[in-house]
Amino acid sequence: NAQGEILTVGYGGTIFHSKDSGNSWVYSQHPSWEELHDVCFRESDTSVIVGGRGFNMGWISKYLRQTQKAEPIDDQRNFELRDIDAPTNDVLYVSGYGAVLKSVNGGEHWDFTAAENDYFTAMAWRNSNEGVVVGYGGSICTTHDGGASWKTVRNGNNWLQTKIHWKGIAENGSGIYVAVGEKGKVFRSLDDGASWKEVTSFTDKDLHAVNFIDAQHIIIVGEKGCIFKLLVE
Repeated sequence: NAQGEILTVGYGGTIFHSKDSGNSWVYSQHPSWEELHDVCFRESDTSVIVGGRGFNMGWISKYLRQTQKAEPIDDQRNFELRDIDAPTNDVLYVSGYGAVLKSVNGGEHWDFTAAENDYFTAMAWRNSNEGVVVGYGGSICTTHDGGASWKTVRNGNNWLQTKIHWKGIAENGSGIYVAVGEKGKVFRSLDDGASWKEVTSFTDKDLHAVNFIDAQHIIIVGEKGCIFKLLVE
């Protein structure tokens, strides 16, 4: 976050927390010892962690940054959860196997949005109402009403299209999105996700995550420790 805090979560309930931009780290063990996939910052002390395994198990729990302690799982689902974003302190979204969930009270209660028909691996939100979600089946879906309705821009179930397994997506704050996936796939949108263009291939490695470092430059990470920096245009 803007104060130099970094949180990372992983397999076996592993949590590392830095309060000084990564110069030092504190290890915490999640009491569940389960697989953790993502964590989001909020303006309050409470961060929210999601995880899951085997497509049919998912969980949500809280992490208190002041005490650097994770709380037990307080919400368990029968589908895997992969990504969590907090466009505001109160509005949170979680994506996973066949669903995107929304909370308007900081994660205390969750409702299903209208998203369906893919394993939604990653999301990016411009604000609390406008966002894009991508799926492992290849779908790209956009919403402008906080998930009440979704438009399928790319249908991952269309067998006439090249199959793409999306793994990550990022947005620059001005409506430019970049999605990355397996076998070096990178697509970008310059119009709030309405249309997408494939970036000329530069690797065949699986790409796992992407992040904007300024308005036009991104960092992409992937398998075997690969890191790429690109100009989005």
